[in-house]
Amino acid sequence: ATDKAIYGTHCFDSSNCLLVGAEGVILKTTDSGATFIKKGVGLTSDDLNSLSCTSSTTCYAVGGYWVDRSVILKTIDGGNTWNPQTSANTYEMNGISCIGGSNVCYAAGWTKAQKTLDGGITWAPLTDPSIWNTNDIYCINPTTCYLALDEGIRKTTDGGTSWSLLYSGGPFRGVHCLDASTCYVVGSFGKIYKTINGGTNWTSQASGTTQSLREVYCLDTSNCYTVGNGGIIRKTVDGGTNWSGQTSPLLAGFYSVFSLDSNNSYAAGLYSTPYAAIIKTTNGTNWTSLHYYLQNPTVIPNTSLAYTRLSSFQETLGAGSTGTV
Repeated sequence: ATDKAIYGTHCFDSSNCLLVGAEGVILKTTDSGATFIKKGVGLTSDDLNSLSCTSSTTCYAVGGYWVDRSVILKTIDGGNTWNPQTSANTYEMNGISCIGGSNVCYAAGWTKAQKTLDGGITWAPLTDPSIWNTNDIYCINPTTCYLALDEGIRKTTDGGTSWSLLYSGGPFRGVHCLDASTCYVVGSFGKIYKTINGGTNWTSQASGTTQSLREVYCLDTSNCYTVGNGGIIRKTVDGGTNWSGQTSPLLAGFYSVFSLDSNNSYAAGLYSTPYAAIIKTTNGTNWTSLHYYLQNPTVIPNTSLAYTRLSSFQETLGAGSTGTV
């Protein structure tokens, strides 16, 4: 990729967050986004498309390049250092979902999927041919996962041996589940669908936009965010009966969103090459910009590099400074 987009975000608390994205970028903040430190420098130049954490110290990032390379990285010290793992295939992974407090993770991508039961010491391929063009994955427990695909929504209840088609009519880009019964999926043309019975039935919800929605994150069955192209931020506090628009300080494409509680959330994506869009809210309503210039300086392998926030003057020189949703 030639951009510097952020594709995955996870926060341990209001101060400490990890972000991963294009061309192998890994960023960590310990001061609520005032500064970000680049981690894992030199490990990969391929895109990192997704991030999943099982504890405050252990996280996994996946990505790669089409059918040529699959990348899996793991940290056990909160993102300060990362080590590559051996993938079960050579295909790019678009999503990863790990079960909190366990060693079980699933990863899926364009045409392949895989899982680990031992914290990534070994990854085993999942061979069901129906796994095709997966954009995101969410696992509820070690045997039950949902896929958001170009073709629709699939689910496994047998640890990935088989995947049943629950709904046909994507493309879907993001999926998030609260429990075995309740899940949300989002996708192109502003699509939002919800199930409250484990995927047997899916109900369309009015997002109020035709922009592509890239990710969804829910705190509970009532409170969720979804983000997407064109600076789109949508929030529901009533389980999706109503989705209201919020104002983004950047006219950006957002690919990831993460909420700590009803007040504190981060969203990230691409502002304009090579600017990453990173924004946050501390009151659940108003968002502030933390976007960063991510053009690589001279890279010293495994050396942390600090990135400084743009000045207000530099911000006015970008591709856009505000976006109202």
